[in-house]
Amino acid sequence: MITPVPQEEKESPPHYLQEHLAGYHFTQVHQLHINSKDVCKKGYFVVIFPRNKSPKFIGRVESIWKGQFPNRKTLYVKITRFQVKSIDQFYNMTALVNEKTIEFYLASVGSSSPLP
Repeated sequence: MITPVPQEEKESPPHYLQEHLAGYHFTQVHQLHINSKDVCKKGYFVVIFPRNKSPKFIGRVESIWKGQFPNRKTLYVKITRFQVKSIDQFYNMTALVNEKTIEFYLASVGSSSPLP
């Protein structure tokens, strides 16, 4: 299930997606209902499993985009990449460091693939 975007969170469609997926019409999505209990939306952290055999990593959702082309629909997630560091001795928690890298990934439950 897809819910609409609040006015204060609306963005223009990313040029990157429009350039790489010519002919698609993109609309922003507020949140994705993964199942009856779980959602994914802006600000949430997700694990990305790239299909190109790169190691998995953590990303923070910046926006979600639905692309439509005749007889085809896709969902892309714009994420900020985070590097997983070692466990902090004082806090006893794994540290995440913002790499300040923005990427788009094809959204699917259980896997993802980056745009070229």
